Amino acid sequence: VSRFGLVAFASSLDHIGPFTNSVKDCATVMKTIAGRDPMDSTSAAVAVPDYPALLETRLKGVRVGVPREYFAEGLDPEVGKNVHRGIELLEKLGAEIRDIHLPHTKYAIAAYYLIATAEASSNLARFDGVRYTTRSANASTLAEMYRGTRGNGFGQEVKRRIMLGTYALSAGYYDAYYLKAQKVRTLIARDFEEAFRDVDLIVTPTSPFPAFKIGEKAADPLEMYLSDIYTITASLAGIPGLSVPCGETSAGLPVGMQMLANYFDEARLLS
Repeated sequence: VSRFGLVAFASSLDHIGPFTNSVKDCATVMKTIAGRDPMDSTSAAVAVPDYPALLETRLKGVRVGVPREYFAEGLDPEVGKNVHRGIELLEKLGAEIRDIHLPHTKYAIAAYYLIATAEASSNLARFDGVRYTTRSANASTLAEMYRGTRGNGFGQEVKRRIMLGTYALSAGYYDAYYLKAQKVRTLIARDFEEAFRDVDLIVTPTSPFPAFKIGEKAADPLEMYLSDIYTITASLAGIPGLSVPCGETSAGLPVGMQMLANYFDEARLLS
């Protein structure tokens, strides 16, 4: 899917996908927005299948991997229970469930938040208030306008990520942080390559816990970042992912089940 027009956050991680009420709607939108775009040099020249027409594919014989690392400590019991019920349903529909191992998952959060913040530090330097975004009105010089625009226009979390990324890219720290994170990213991608030799799909929780209240984790950024632990691995590896509802907690909060597929295998994911 082309990223032309998207404001860049982390260039090697940014990707676009639809939010829809049904998988059929998702397939229809994907068929429309996917494909090579000359306005985005990173978009792949790969043929786009007729996603809606392929939705009726049967699950019989499809090998579904369940990674043990995604069902370990830190997973809310109610979330785990609902996802396991979803996996049982896949099995009833004919899927073959297999236990798999993704050994470098534990390094994903650290690698992601080094790579993402480093790239954000570089990309968000372009927010100068000249071409787009809010412009500071209280400035008498160009330098004051830049400072005022960025100071007023960026929230606390954005500033935190820019500072973390600038530090990770600074002289003497680049090799120790950013470069090492990229090497870990390669190991995570290899984990998935190995897994997809034995399975067609991978099923995991979407989040380790149900939705939290607005601002609830603002005082503890690390805990907030940990909520991404199951979704960022797909971003690091560059594979497609899809989250579907698979039940609710006793408090009525929705639980998501994430399915991951191999490179350019969105058709199987949607079906």
